[in-house]
Amino acid sequence: MKEEVLITIETGGNEALFFTSNRVVVARLVGTATSWGLAAALGGIFGTIAESKMRDKKLNELRKLSPESILTDNKKNFAIPYTEITEVELGKKLKITAGGWHVHKFGLLKSKERESYANTLRPVLGDKLVVS
Repeated sequence: MKEEVLITIETGGNEALFFTSNRVVVARLVGTATSWGLAAALGGIFGTIAESKMRDKKLNELRKLSPESILTDNKKNFAIPYTEITEVELGKKLKITAGGWHVHKFGLLKSKERESYANTLRPVLGDKLVVS
């Protein structure tokens, strides 16, 4: 079966989460020296707008890639296979526990979409998904 992205969840930070048929790929959107330098140079609201536009542009670029290409797009991107995930808690934040002890925490940019996220993730995560 070819791996495909099932849902993309934007975090409140500098990442997007690409839940695929086999794993979750955590991808950096902004945070390179160039992007932070530009946002800082512009300062204030203009810096915030510039950063938001960079995030959106990068996210749109990543959405066109395969999961493997998303993973290799940035050396800080990483994947967590579903076989290693013991729990995904979807509340005000999204917490992924892998290997029984390592917890990755992400804010949700669109927390109002929580129920939609849960409905999409439940078939692949099963009882590993906890909605709070």
